[in-house]
Order: sequence, then C-alpha cells, then structure tokens
Amino acid sequence: MIKPLKSSRTGLLAGVFDPVHIGHLFMAHLAMEAANLDRVWFVPTHIPPHKDSAKVPYFHRVNMLEMALKEEPKFVLMELEREARPTYSYETILSVKHVLGEKPYFILGSDEWEELHNWRRYDLLVKNAIFIVVPRKPITVARPEAEAIFTDMTPINVSSTYIRQRVAKGKPITYLVPKTVETYIHENHLYYP
Repeated sequence: MIKPLKSSRTGLLAGVFDPVHIGHLFMAHLAMEAANLDRVWFVPTHIPPHKDSAKVPYFHRVNMLEMALKEEPKFVLMELEREARPTYSYETILSVKHVLGEKPYFILGSDEWEELHNWRRYDLLVKNAIFIVVPRKPITVARPEAEAIFTDMTPINVSSTYIRQRVAKGKPITYLVPKTVETYIHENHLYYP
C-alpha cells in the first residue's frame, strides 16, 4: 500500500513502455521542469485499453523500466495498473489523488491532448488532474475546462514501435534506450522475428 504523501508535486507518466526509451525519460524531465515536480511516477499499463496488446509480457516491461529509472532518484516505478484487465487513466488518477490528497500532474503528449475528450470518463480526468502537455505536434485544441501546463520544448522523436522494428531487422538501438535496457532486450530475445 502506498503511504499518503504530504504536499508533493507528483507527475504521472503512464504507458505501455514496450520498450521504455529515451523519449519517455526526456519527456518526464521536461514535465519536471515545466511544473517544478518533486517526482515522476512511471505507471506501466498491464493491458492497454486503447491499443493492441503489448508485444512482450508485463514483467519484461516492468524489468526494463526498473533498469531505465535506476539512475534517476526522482523517477519512480509505480505498478498501479498491474491488474490483468484494461485500466483506464481516470481510475489511476482517482487512485493517486486519493493517496496524495491533491491532484496529480498527468503527463501526456500533444497528440493525446488532442484526443483527450474521447478518453473514458473525460469529466473525471479534467476534474481530478492537472495536465502537463509535451508538444509532439502543434496544439490545435484548447480545453478551457482542463488545468494544463504546456512545456516549451519538443521531446525526442523516437517511438517504441520504431525501436521494435529496428530490433526485428537486426539494427542497433544504441542511444535510443538506456544501455541496460538494450542489453536486456538482446539477452531475452525480445522483439526478435
């Protein structure tokens, strides 16, 4: 059980992390700077409700996240969505808000911001979180009903899909993922054809 925290500025970065990469880590740093966060909780999704299933099992994705976050004490792995069922962002946000006693900062890309109104229980999302939006593309939608902070720097343009494709083709992924994650991928033959 998570102990209640006293007045902390906590960011949430939820995702499939299949695999975690430098873009995720840099996005978290941008959010920390933009909102003066004390920490960022990385929340791996066991079963993503909005995407096809993950390419590798949850335990591999968690192991890679643990390795990637080891060097940054303000980045914390939180297995809040570990149940073997689709978990929606509003559920995670409500759970974290209950623990913190205040709204968490939910980190997302501008592409997700554009589609946020389509997310399950949008009303609860905007009522219970402050959004930190990292521009992946120009922002064309205003959401006056949502509290939001917009970072002024574009994240690194890399995706988990691109990394999986490179591994499948036998191409190097050096500098795209932390070295420990790269080693883990190869030792466990993840994403190979």
